[in-house]
Amino acid sequence: LNVVIYRNSKKKADTERIITMEAGLSKKITDLGDKVDKDVDGLRGELSEEVSGLRGRIGRNDNAIAHLKEAAEHAPTHSDLGTLHEKINGVKSDVSGIDGKLDGVNNLLRTIHEHLLRAAR
Repeated sequence: LNVVIYRNSKKKADTERIITMEAGLSKKITDLGDKVDKDVDGLRGELSEEVSGLRGRIGRNDNAIAHLKEAAEHAPTHSDLGTLHEKINGVKSDVSGIDGKLDGVNNLLRTIHEHLLRAAR
């Protein structure tokens, strides 16, 4: 009989200890869940702010890209630059011709000047 009473009281103590442990674990799990929920909510807020910032940057980049495309449409093409190069070469040739003519005029004036100086003596 003492053995049965001992076993029953031991069983009752074990049961109470298990119930206490379960309650403590349940509280810890609940607290941990609350902390995880709070951390997840905080991360969601941070991510939301980051996404909003990125959307703003994307919008600004889209505007910049549109502006660059428009500027590229008005830029001279390779063919335009070739035509411009040909015209510049033509002007260079004309300037060289004028330079040669001015050298000739300068020499002629020098000759006339020398002739006038000799005649004046």
